[in-house]
Amino acid sequence: MISLNQVSYKAGKKTLLADINLEVQKGEMLAVIGANGAGKSTLMKLLSGDQQAHTGEVRLDDEHIKTYSMAALALRRAVLSQHNTLSVSFLVEEIVMMGRYPHFNGQPSSHDVDIVKSVMNETGVKHLAGRDYSTLSGGEQQRVQLARVIAQIYDIDGAYLFLDEPTNGLDLLYQQQILNTARHLADKGFGVVAILHDINFASRYADRVLILKEGRILALGTPNEVITAYSIQEAFGVQMALFDAYGCKYPFVIPKGIV
Repeated sequence: MISLNQVSYKAGKKTLLADINLEVQKGEMLAVIGANGAGKSTLMKLLSGDQQAHTGEVRLDDEHIKTYSMAALALRRAVLSQHNTLSVSFLVEEIVMMGRYPHFNGQPSSHDVDIVKSVMNETGVKHLAGRDYSTLSGGEQQRVQLARVIAQIYDIDGAYLFLDEPTNGLDLLYQQQILNTARHLADKGFGVVAILHDINFASRYADRVLILKEGRILALGTPNEVITAYSIQEAFGVQMALFDAYGCKYPFVIPKGIV
């Protein structure tokens, strides 16, 4: 698992995260929600080892994350950032193969090629393999980037996948496709952490939900435990109505108004 023990992080004099205690288990999907500026992206950077905590300890599979080189981290976790810009033209299959770079020197093996083909098929971008990435729509590009990061850890048991707002700018179909893929990976034993803005998606797909407010944990637990009218109002300043949707085992919310 990945664990954070009394972790804090500052930018200058401003505290972005304070006293965070958290464990992310293999085989679970954790959704992180909160208002803008709550510390979500900073938390993900600490969990993935892209930034180091100022106080406290971050451990990856019982080892301090500081002991891992970037090359070693690339073999244990993959990160889908909010922004993935390219200044050079590449084919889609070349972009997805980039996810395998940590696994080979020089030329990819037949194993790497097979993984890229499998991942493109599973993420629904196989038909785009020969397309120039720059000619794709925003939604198509996001799915290609998801395929790339999945390819990075596809054959690593119990690896971790970090998704920073993966559904932004996508239509409803692509949003559900990406989250279905994330859910499937968690069911296969991967640890998945996803920053989401849609509370109902967090409730629908995640095993646990973490709500951040001003750099601190407001609530952490199953969707039924933490997605309440009170917690959403505290986190977002919006009054919510909760419903038991037919056939759903998770809370469904709609806004009532601004507090």
